[in-house]
Amino acid sequence: MAENNAELIKKLRDAHRDFVMSRLDDNELAATINREVAALYSWGQRVTVNEVIDTEVLIATIQRITSSGPVTEELNRIIVNSVMVGINAKANDDMTLSQLVAKEDFDELVSHAAQYEELRADAISMILNSPVYGDLISDVLYHGIKDYVTGDNFVAKKVPGVSSLMKMGAKSLNKAMPNLEAAAESTIKKFISGNLKNTLEMSEKFLNNALSEKKIKKIADHFWESAGDKKFSGVRDYVGEEEVERGVGLAVDVWLDIRTSDYLAAMIEQVTNGVMDDLGERKLHDLAEDMGYTEAYVIDELEQILPGALGKSAVKEYIELRVDANLDDFYQSTEFEALLAAKE
Repeated sequence: MAENNAELIKKLRDAHRDFVMSRLDDNELAATINREVAALYSWGQRVTVNEVIDTEVLIATIQRITSSGPVTEELNRIIVNSVMVGINAKANDDMTLSQLVAKEDFDELVSHAAQYEELRADAISMILNSPVYGDLISDVLYHGIKDYVTGDNFVAKKVPGVSSLMKMGAKSLNKAMPNLEAAAESTIKKFISGNLKNTLEMSEKFLNNALSEKKIKKIADHFWESAGDKKFSGVRDYVGEEEVERGVGLAVDVWLDIRTSDYLAAMIEQVTNGVMDDLGERKLHDLAEDMGYTEAYVIDELEQILPGALGKSAVKEYIELRVDANLDDFYQSTEFEALLAAKE
């Protein structure tokens, strides 16, 4: 009797495996896709987002993955390699910005960015009030004044002999009073420093005027004229593998700093809560349809994707192995043996 049961169990298990696998065969796959997607969308008509997603669990999951997800050398290598493949791609040989993006769309994008006048003014003010910019302006003004006084300036050019006299006088003074030039430099820089606030205010007004919405559009037009027809392959002249590796390394370092910050954790929590407050009571079906992922669209995409994926022998072999393993768990379980014994 036990032998008969073992034989029956094997036949049941094999028939079950063949039935499941047949649903993925070319002849049955389309019907399977239609049936399963239809069932999913029918279920989605009765279920809301809140009924399938726990907001707190979602927040904790996103925070955990962002803060502790693995960042390895191999991942860096893959990113660098992918970037280099993209840079060296043959498609870049003849592609230009003007071929890829319509001028009308480029103009609209520039217009959209240029309209943020307050943001632009605040950014200019922040940059100009930095100590680095102040030092830069001081040096530029000092060297400009020095070059004007000691060089071929307007006065020296218009009055015969003045240029030679000034240069000769400067040399004589340097010999007679070696510390005079240093003292003059200190005095000039002190004067510049004392008037730096006014200089920076003038610079800020100039830049705000130079970077007005109208002039930004003009700059963008000039950029389009000069760069619109340049081939993307030109990037290879400026960016090599070492630069890409360094860039990826820096990006990873910045990400490692940001991902454990309280700021990112707080943003994840607030954004997720905001999204769930907005969408939580929506039916899954209605949300998917409104986003454009209609039942027909999903079916069409799956019918194009799955045959190729499931047609790979390695994929089908893995699926069959997992189906066998799970069926073995059931047909060798005490629950199944109990059902079989009860039938007898």
